Amino acid sequence: MLIILILALLSINNISAATGNQTGNITNTSEIQQNNTNITNNNNTTIQSSSKTTNNSNITNNNSTTQSNEAAGGSSYSKVKGIWLKAEDVNNLNVTALKNLGITDVFVKTNLISTPTYPSVLTSILQKLQGTNIRVHAWITCFIDANGNWVNPANTTQQQFLINSITTIVKNYDIDGINLDYVRYPGTAYKYTDATGTITSFVQRVYDTVKSLNSSIAISADVMPEGSVNAYYYGQDYAQLAKYLDFIVPMVYKGNYGYTSSTSTYSISNGTTWIGKQISYIVSQAGSTPVIAGLQTYRSDSNVTSIPAGELQNDINAAIDNGSSGYALFRYGLINSNFSVDSTSPTVTSVDPVNNAVNVPVNKTIKVTFSEPIKLGTSGIGVKNPKTGKYEFITKTISGNVLTITLNNNLTKATQYAIILNPGS
Repeated sequence: MLIILILALLSINNISAATGNQTGNITNTSEIQQNNTNITNNNNTTIQSSSKTTNNSNITNNNSTTQSNEAAGGSSYSKVKGIWLKAEDVNNLNVTALKNLGITDVFVKTNLISTPTYPSVLTSILQKLQGTNIRVHAWITCFIDANGNWVNPANTTQQQFLINSITTIVKNYDIDGINLDYVRYPGTAYKYTDATGTITSFVQRVYDTVKSLNSSIAISADVMPEGSVNAYYYGQDYAQLAKYLDFIVPMVYKGNYGYTSSTSTYSISNGTTWIGKQISYIVSQAGSTPVIAGLQTYRSDSNVTSIPAGELQNDINAAIDNGSSGYALFRYGLINSNFSVDSTSPTVTSVDPVNNAVNVPVNKTIKVTFSEPIKLGTSGIGVKNPKTGKYEFITKTISGNVLTITLNNNLTKATQYAIILNPGS
């Protein structure tokens, strides 16, 4: 029996940070690009390695067990690496730095009232990022006026002003998304009748308006990260909002919630665990809508010292491990200079059964060890008989850097099989 192993698993080494009701993501992911390992099981086993690239997008694993931490949702926003960008930073934007960080999405401050207003900002950013495949989202402040004062979200004049402004932007600028910020009450929602309905219905209006003009434009919203009390204080019900969003961005800014560190140590106990907990809850409420973790890249709004790169990476990992589909860093200009994206793909370091092994049982559990920790994604993993085209039932698990494939049924002797792990699996 010959088993061909084609590997393309996802390993995430991300760092992202977003600050103060704004969004920015930067994701650091490593993908195994199809390393093939052949294992022969015919009481005479051979393991071979090749670099052949295979694309088997139709693999089906009926009755197989998959462990995946990747949130459900649209594939376009399943591996987001974003960053928030203030309007005044656009002119001095370092596009090369964004590309080196693997940025997929930029959320640029789109001022509707204050200077510089959005026409010059959007025109400039779209020109600078042309041809980079980096998506541009108009980051719009909803219920804060030019002087920083809160506007009642139920104010119909303000709502219509926002709808009209968004309509103009969508019609005249080739943007990829609308990012709604301050789309909430300032902690006083419980004082108003149907505050949650007010916020939800406004987001729905934005969604319906934009989609009627251009269905490909994504709608996102920056939400507070306070879990089950979010609707009570802010009028933001995760489950209701998710119905009208292409992705949702909880601002898990640990520093603003008191999780700070006075040293340069990695603060696992100072907020990283909290990030994972909050993301896990919001993912559970968001249904199929992707959740993108908004991460703070500095200590807090009262201390804008950049947090160490390793600590930021820990925050990213905590979000991804708990179901986040990516991250957004807050913000450009406040990211530790040592932070970088790990773009090196994991490699296979060993396989059990080993190369040229003999007398391998037909029910042998297969273990593949990689050069770094990996994670299961959502793409198919299958054990296929190339002659019949039939897929066997398997169970697959990940522990650190080891992939374990367990056969649910014995394989046939003197038969060639292919274990195929697709990109993103």
